[in-house]
Amino acid sequence: MIELPTSLEAVICIALFVVPGYIALSVSNMLAPRFGTDSLQNILRCFAYSLVVCAMLSWLFAIINEHLNGVWFWCGCTTAVMFGGIIVGIAIGLIRKKNLFRRAMVKAGNNVNSTTSPWDFKFSQINDAKWIKATLNDGREIFGLYSNDSDASSVADVGAGIYLEKTYNESWQEIASTDGVFIPYSSISTVEFFNEEAGEENAAQSE
Repeated sequence: MIELPTSLEAVICIALFVVPGYIALSVSNMLAPRFGTDSLQNILRCFAYSLVVCAMLSWLFAIINEHLNGVWFWCGCTTAVMFGGIIVGIAIGLIRKKNLFRRAMVKAGNNVNSTTSPWDFKFSQINDAKWIKATLNDGREIFGLYSNDSDASSVADVGAGIYLEKTYNESWQEIASTDGVFIPYSSISTVEFFNEEAGEENAAQSE
């Protein structure tokens, strides 16, 4: 006769299935933010990622079942799914960040539109420092540096806009008296990006 799991074991089994998907989703969004998705989409992604993690770790679950019992069995499974979720999340995040799937489809002759906004797509691709010129709706221009201590988002709930850690005048000379600048998303008309070397060159020429 098949032995049914206890209520506690059933809860743990459900948690072990849901948690790795949530971890994978959180880690992937840290590496390549995905905005504008609703709760149902996130829930479905959690389940899909959990299926990937559980399938990937099926061989490890068999080994744990053979060598561990009781509390140690659940501890082993918990550790496995946590690390599995992190690994899957990193893999998915890097695939999205490097746009590998879209590139592969383009090489195969099939153009695929990005599921993120152009704003989030561009800023998620920035790994090195970028010099930025933001033109506002009223025609004013703001010059600044987007680097490790800067941030950008198009989500209204978290303050849509750009935070530039350093600001410059029209001659690309740093304004030392400021501690960065926040530009609201709704007030921006266009954003131009320059490589760090180009910005330094412009600053040197203006001196």
